[in-house]
Order: sequence, then C-alpha cells, then structure tokens
Amino acid sequence: MGTTTQSSAKALWLLFLVSAVTLFLELVLIRWVSTEVRIFAYLQSSVLVVCLLGMGMGCFASHRAVDLRRLFVPLVAIALLMALPFTYVALLSISTILAQFGDFHIWATKADGDWGQFVAALVLTALVLFLAWTAFIPLGQMVAGLIDAHPNTITAYSVNIFGSLVGILAFTGASALGLGPSAWFGLLALPLLYLAWNGERHRTLNTALAVAVPVLVVLASFNQRGEVLWSPYQKLEMITHHSTDTDTGATYDKRTIYVNNTGYQVALDLRPETTNRFPQLFDPDLSAMTQYDLPFLFKRNPENVLIVGAGSGNDAAGALRGGAGRVTAVEIDPAIISFGNVYHPEAPYEDGRVKVVTDDARSFIARTNDTYDLIIFGLLDSHTAGPMTNARLDHYVYTLENITRAKSLLKKNGVMVLVFEANKPYLIDRINSSLEQVFGTDPLRLRIFSSNYGLGGVMFVTGDLDVVAISLADNPRLAAYVDQLQAASPIATPGVAEVITDDWPYLYLEGRAIPALYGFMALILAAIYLLSGRLVGMDAPLKGWRISEWHFFFMGAAFMLLEVHMISKSAVALGSVWTVNAVIIGGIMGMILLANLIKAKLKRLPMRLVYALLIASCIGLYFVDLSQAAFLPYGQKVLVIAAITTLPMLFSGMVFIDSFAAAPDRGRALGANLFGALVGGMLQAITFISGMQFLLLLVAGLYLAAVLSVRRASDPDDLVEKLDRFSSNASDAGEA
Repeated sequence: MGTTTQSSAKALWLLFLVSAVTLFLELVLIRWVSTEVRIFAYLQSSVLVVCLLGMGMGCFASHRAVDLRRLFVPLVAIALLMALPFTYVALLSISTILAQFGDFHIWATKADGDWGQFVAALVLTALVLFLAWTAFIPLGQMVAGLIDAHPNTITAYSVNIFGSLVGILAFTGASALGLGPSAWFGLLALPLLYLAWNGERHRTLNTALAVAVPVLVVLASFNQRGEVLWSPYQKLEMITHHSTDTDTGATYDKRTIYVNNTGYQVALDLRPETTNRFPQLFDPDLSAMTQYDLPFLFKRNPENVLIVGAGSGNDAAGALRGGAGRVTAVEIDPAIISFGNVYHPEAPYEDGRVKVVTDDARSFIARTNDTYDLIIFGLLDSHTAGPMTNARLDHYVYTLENITRAKSLLKKNGVMVLVFEANKPYLIDRINSSLEQVFGTDPLRLRIFSSNYGLGGVMFVTGDLDVVAISLADNPRLAAYVDQLQAASPIATPGVAEVITDDWPYLYLEGRAIPALYGFMALILAAIYLLSGRLVGMDAPLKGWRISEWHFFFMGAAFMLLEVHMISKSAVALGSVWTVNAVIIGGIMGMILLANLIKAKLKRLPMRLVYALLIASCIGLYFVDLSQAAFLPYGQKVLVIAAITTLPMLFSGMVFIDSFAAAPDRGRALGANLFGALVGGMLQAITFISGMQFLLLLVAGLYLAAVLSVRRASDPDDLVEKLDRFSSNASDAGEA
C-alpha cells in the first residue's frame, strides 16, 4: 500500500512539473518568437495554435513511448536560428517581405513583389511553426499518459490545472521583473534537465541538448545592437546614432527606441538652444513649430494637459516648452518610461509639473475624473497584438466609445489633438470620420513630414475650433505653416471607411474581411497537420473519431473562443495592460479548480441543469455591456468583471470534468479537447467580419453541440439515437 501511495505521489509530482513546464514554455515561445519574427507579433495566435496542435497530437499518442528528443531537438533548432547571425537576419526580414499583403497592416516598408523572397519567407515561417509544433508532442504525451494512468481523474486533472496555473504565474512574474529569453530558459533549465535525465531513453543525448538550449539562447542575445529592456509587452532596444554638424563641429546624439527590432520612437532634444547649435540637422524655419509644439500653439498656455501614449517624453517636453501648468503623461509600457527617465535629453519626467502614469490609455480615460484644457493622443501605434486575441494593444484607444469618453473630459474651450502615422488613406478617413461623428465638426488635418524634429504623421485637431481659429489669426507664422502643410499634402477624407467600435475594434483593417495572411497561415497549419504526422510516425488524429471525442472537441473550441472573448472584452473596461490578462487567465484556472472541487463533493450534481446554466450564461453575456463597469473604482471593477466573465467557465469546467472522468480513453479525450481549442483559436478570425459580441452566440452554439454529442461509457446511445429520443419526447409532449 505504501509503495503504491509513493508511486502515485511521484506520478502527480511529475504531472505537476510537466504541466508547469508546458504552459511556461508555451508562453516563452509566444513571446520570444513573436518578438524576433515580428509577423507573429501581429499573429500571436499562430504560435499558440501550433503549440495546441503539438499537445493534441501528443495526447492522441499517449500510449506510445515518449521520445524526449522531439522536445529538445526543436528547441535547440529554434535557439540556433536565433543565435546564428545570418539566420537571425533572415528571420527579421520575414515581416518586411510579408508586408506585401495589402489587406494586413504591418509596420514595415512594403516589399517590391519578389515572389522568390515571398515563398522563402513563408517556408521559413512554416519551419518555425513546425519546430514549435514538434516540441509539444512529447509534453502532450506525458500529460495525457499521467492523467489517464491515475486512479482518480479529478485529482489528476486538478494537479494538471494547478501546474498550468503555476507555469502561467511564473512567466507572469518573470515578465513583471523585466526578464528576457536568457532568464526564461534559465528558469526552464532545471526542469528540462530533470525530464531529460529521468527519461527512459537517450538520457545522455537529451541531457546534452537540454544544456545546449539555454547556452544558445544566451548566444542569441549577442545579436542585439544596443541596450535591451524586456517589458511585459515587447522587446525594446535603445540605439544611439551620432551626427556631426560640419559647420559647427558639434556632435548630436540621436537616441532611437526600437520595438521588436523596428524603429519606434526617438528621444529628441528640441530646446531652441540645442537646435540652434545644429543648423544642418534642424531647419531654423521649423524651430518651435514641431509636431510636439503645434498643440500648444493651437491651445495656448493650457492649465491642465492630458497626454496618452506619452512614450519616452517628447510630448511632455513639448508641453513644458509650451507653458503647460500641469501635465498627466500616460504610457502603458514601463520599459519605455524607464528609457525616458534615463535617456531623454530634456528630462521631462523629472519636472514637478509632470505626473507619469503607467496605464493603458483606454483604462485611464475611463476612470479619471479630471478635466483638461488640452488632450493629446501621441503616436499610439502598436507593434504587437494582445495575447490570445486579434486586437492590437492600441485598437480600443481609437474606438468611437473611447473618443466619446475623451471628449467628455475636455473643459469648455478645450482642444483635442490626435497624431497618428496613418500611412494608408483608409486610416486617415476612419479616424477623421470618428472625430467628426463625436465632435460634430470636421477636424483640422495636417500631414507632418518626418525630419530630425520628429517622425511625423497625420495630425487631427478638434474640439473648440474657434479657439484654434483665434490662435491662427493671432500667429501669422503658424497660419502660414498650416497653409504650407495643407498645400504640400492635401488630405482627402471621403467618409467611406467604417469607424471602429468596441465590438469591431480593427483599426488596421480596411473593411470587414479576413486578411489573406490568415489564410496562408491556415494553409501552413493544415500542411503541418496533414504531412508532419507521418514524419513522426503518427496517424492523423481525426481518423476514427467517436462521437464522445467530438463532444470534447466542441468543448475545447467553445472554451477557447470564450476565453478570447473574455480577454477582449475585459480590455474595454480594464485596459490592455498585462496585469489584466494575468488576472483573467488566473481567474479561469481558478474557476476550473473550483468546478473540480464542486464535482468531487457533489457527485450527484444534475448535469442537465449545469448544461442549461452554461448555455444560458453565454447567451446572457451577449446582452451585458462590460464597458459600463469602467467607471467603478478599480478594485471593484476587477472583481465585477472577473465574476461576470468567468462564470461560464465554472459551468464549463463542471461539464468537462464530469465527461472527462467517464471517458473510456482520457488521452484521446484530452487530445480532442486540445484540437477543439486549436480550431477555436483559428475561428476567432471570424470577428474580423462579425465583431466580438457574435463570439458568444458561436460559443453557445458550440456548447449546444457538445450537449448533443455527449456520451458516457455507461450510455451507449449515439448522437442519432439521442436526437430521435429528443424528437419522440417532444412529439409525446405535443400530443399531451
């Protein structure tokens, strides 16, 4: 008895360890690959989907011998691709090459249409996805095998969920500390070595490979060109360029912040005493007329200024030069603020008039009670998507609802200035239409050209335009400059682009359509699924599926879509800050553990009632506007949002564990569930057409399909018999 107990405890410990490693590694690959192969920063769900594909295939192969070389060799290959300079450069070029997809906005120069390069980029993309997929096969085998072998399914599955939660929290903590890939793989080193050494075969080789992974990751860090900070959102790199004015001999240091290996911001010194020293670099005619000075020429000497998307401090520095009384500078990324504190030559964040707030612009605008003379939307262009969603970090900042809320924060005679790198006509038209609809008047529009004074962009000026007109009349130099800009680059706004809303927040889509790039990614995933299984000696997992496995498939698809919807909608009320995602995902895991506890304690729980509550809660959420909770105090808001959004997860967890405990083959059941989650991750692309709220109806439909396809070991009825019986009962009820 004692030996059996010890063996069971050891198996549960191993299950906990593998589960924690699996989730931690999944998040590591999503962050690392999405950073260095920037196309995945816009398509983060692609990496998630291949990880689920590998896990699912591993679950279906849980009765086969586990070969840990399939874990370590792909990890070594990915690290090697990142470490070798020539392959690293090739990875960096993928996004630029794939930018030729005109219907998907990527911050890169559009490629010249070289189809050879295009095919090579797709092949390299497929290789990265293939390697990530392969790495998760043995992890899926181990998780499913350990759960299936344990005598108490609820206990084993609870340990699996708890280990997954620990993996998520560990990575969240590492992100909060600003740790990067070297530290991430350093934290993974001991667990991976433990797995390698305790494997049944190839111990020496696997141990050597497990050691090679973090070593190669450290070597990959030498490909960086400047000081690197890893924020919870992205990689930032500060690179200093030196320019010499040949007339004066003076040297000007231009500090550029790169985000995910692309130029993003420049920390500028635009004080007149500086620009006057470098006449070759700074056109004297534009002195004190930069994009950071113009707002304070349109609205002179504002007492209270709000800047969202404050970056490293250029806008705040402009506010101080323009005579602002108080400045609230809101920036979501703490690493960018850190660079501003250390490197900005004008040191605006050290000035007592400036209050720096680390928060999402949408969240701050929703909860502040202050009013402002001038509100400035800085260059809020995001280079990354939110985790598990199609929405980028800045999408909800530009929705009709948020602009309406921002308008309510303006004082009488207040002015709003919005600057955006709108390099496509529909972006200009969309933002202009939103501002016109909210303020009831056509904004003043200017295209600011890139120069040493700033990166430029399209500037929209709205609010009290009578105040702006007076400023123009009183300042002939300003009026002449505005006329010059409008003549040099007339901006057409036909008003045909659909404005974005909280339900359809896709700023960078020209219209309601699924971008072609998603189609190519789907083809790559299909090729991996159809062809790669043979390479590792596995049959197609869909072969010979039973109706009970379709039950778990529908559950997985519904669960993933529900999770995507929860995170997306929570961003509306709480902002897109990383802590919100951690709270929501942690809440989901907590609800699953609670569901397991309830099911263990209430063995005779009426499952028909639980199914009904599950579907009803999904439909009920369809009619709930979470943005209404945005005005609550933050602590209350988090609790309310978490309680409302995670309630369906409680019922879903109860349904899953009830079916899972009765499954004849829990490895196949878990694999089918993961394949469903994979499909759910891909189905979220439908929101590009339907909007976010539609997902809840789709989720309810998938859960209904799960109800109809439920099958227990003790219940041999298949789906057709269930439907026949349902129809017969309905007919009898009608006759009665």
